[in-house]
Amino acid sequence: MSCNHKSYRQGWKQAGNLRIAYHFPNTTPSSKYAMRTLRGFTLIEVLIAMTLLSIMVVLLFSSLRICAQSWEQGENKITEVNEVR
Repeated sequence: MSCNHKSYRQGWKQAGNLRIAYHFPNTTPSSKYAMRTLRGFTLIEVLIAMTLLSIMVVLLFSSLRICAQSWEQGENKITEVNEVR
């Protein structure tokens, strides 16, 4: 999209020695594109993100539980071997 398009404004940011151009839509209410971009996330997007996050948390805690059980079994085995000596 060109910089001369009416629904976009151009700005500049200074990042060290670099000058970075960025574009953002006009925020006038009459612009259909601007109203569409300012709405935010849809309910489906939020629900999908929450579902994926909850699956990752469940997997994390179940793997930690398995790790703790293995650690305890290893400690018990070491104790048994030391008692035999």
